Amino acid sequence: MPMILSAQFANFLRIISAIKTLQYRLTYMEAFSPNPPDWTKIATHADGFCCPSCHANSTAATAAWINRRSPIFLENRKRKWQEFYHCECGKAWWGWSNDRTPNEFADRTPYNSEDSDLDYDSFFGYF
Repeated sequence: MPMILSAQFANFLRIISAIKTLQYRLTYMEAFSPNPPDWTKIATHADGFCCPSCHANSTAATAAWINRRSPIFLENRKRKWQEFYHCECGKAWWGWSNDRTPNEFADRTPYNSEDSDLDYDSFFGYF
């Protein structure tokens, strides 16, 4: 009987720890807030789009903030922003949004309804 209780108690502690971690991430993940968090003041610019200390990528960050107040305009009316990350190792760093490595959706062509050969009536006729 004591072994079952100790295993259940250990499982309960793991669940509580996961909930606390999730609450921490939800509390401090204010990426689109207009005001920068305090930890952005000590952030350093990263050469590659990863933590300069432990080389973790941006998905491993415990907090993020995007400086959308002052975008930099590039050719063809494109913009880039400063993206700030607080790494799980404790280091704060930032990089330009256009330096981020492309994701799995980057090579897809954007859908344009004017150029499409999809017939609206035949598509929605099945529903």
